[in-house]
Amino acid sequence: MSGIKFGKIQGLDKLKAQFEALKQLDKQRVVFAGAEVLFKATQETCPVDTGYLKSTGNVEKGGDGAVVSYDADYAIYVEYKTSPFIRPALDNNLDKISKAAGNELEKVIKETV
Repeated sequence: MSGIKFGKIQGLDKLKAQFEALKQLDKQRVVFAGAEVLFKATQETCPVDTGYLKSTGNVEKGGDGAVVSYDADYAIYVEYKTSPFIRPALDNNLDKISKAAGNELEKVIKETV
């Protein structure tokens, strides 16, 4: 008799459970790892006169992501008018940011499944 015989696939329940666990993956932790690299880069490129602008920089978790910000009232003018430092830091460090997020993703997956 010819044909295909199907049997029970071993480990399918475990695999389903692992996929379900991945739905709950801590995405914020992954994004935050990349944001920390960006923040450090912006601290290195931030223009310094009195040091106030640089001192107002921070990185924090927000929603499923992270925010790198500078809270000095004039930060937006420096970034968009006189001496951009956030966007160039992002552009020049995309590989490092991606690598940090990727490494953290690996850790989170190993912890999750």
